[in-house]
Amino acid sequence: MRRVNRSSVINSADKAKVEVQMKKTRLYKNVSLWLLAVFTACLVLTVQSGIAQDEDDNDNNITTRIIPYDYIDDKGALKGGTAEIKVDLDRQARALDSYPEWPFETIIDNGDPNNRVDLVIVGDGYDVNDINDGIYKSHVNSIINRFFLIYGFFSQSPLDEYASFFNVHRVDVNSVDSGVSYDPCDCNCPLAD
Repeated sequence: MRRVNRSSVINSADKAKVEVQMKKTRLYKNVSLWLLAVFTACLVLTVQSGIAQDEDDNDNNITTRIIPYDYIDDKGALKGGTAEIKVDLDRQARALDSYPEWPFETIIDNGDPNNRVDLVIVGDGYDVNDINDGIYKSHVNSIINRFFLIYGFFSQSPLDEYASFFNVHRVDVNSVDSGVSYDPCDCNCPLAD
């Protein structure tokens, strides 16, 4: 009859738990890096919406901006660089003038917007009753809790180091209809067109 050393059984169980925890940690770090890449891609796409497409534009209103970007290569390594883009300042100003001013609230203020990433949550698809009843505010607070507060993406390593670089704003856009539809949108929402 073979005797089993009890301490080796406990150590094996502890080792298995540690290995499972390490696998979860590696998986979480990979997911965190992908989320960082998605945020960066969204930022680059947002900035690119103001790029001047026509070469015939007046050069006095064109300026060059350097935009940093990040991505994850095929081996899982975080890479990055910069892209130089041309921006039509007049086109950006015209776009800003064409929208009405909606009430907003800064939910997380981590400093000067010139040195931060501004995350703006827009309530397109919420009617005036949804906003007045606090439904929209409750949904936004749920998003903020999921991303920034305890157990959120930005409360875990390595993203916790970047949480202080984000400002978060809620814009109360009143839609005629409550809810959204499919794309192309057939709903009566201010940002549908």
